[in-house]
Amino acid sequence: ADQVTTMMIRNLPYSMTLEMFAAELDVHGFAGCYDLVHLPRMSGSPNLGYGFVNFCTQEHAARFEIQFQKVSFPTKSSKKACRVQKASIQGFMNNVEFLFRTKHFDQCSVLCLL
Repeated sequence: ADQVTTMMIRNLPYSMTLEMFAAELDVHGFAGCYDLVHLPRMSGSPNLGYGFVNFCTQEHAARFEIQFQKVSFPTKSSKKACRVQKASIQGFMNNVEFLFRTKHFDQCSVLCLL
C-alpha cells in the first residue's frame, strides 16, 4: 500500500493565513514534521476553509489526524470543528507537480520546506 503522508483539513477559519496555520502546526508539536502546507485561496480571502499538509512520515500524518480531528479555532465568524482526512493526492512531489499544473497556482498559498 502507498504511504499516507498528505492530509486534508476542513473547516479552517477563512481568516486564517498560511503563516497562522503553520504556526498552529508548530505549536501543536509538528515543527519539522512537514514539508508542504497548501491553503487554496481566492483573492480577498486568506483561504477557502480547507488546506493540505504533507508530513515527512506516515506516523506524523497519523498523529496529525488524531490530534487535529475536531479541533476548533474560535473566531468571530466560525467555531466549526476541524475535520481531517487522507488527501486524494499523496506525497510531496505529487503535490508540487499538481500545484504547478493547476491553472490557479497564483491563487494558492503554498509553503514548501526543503
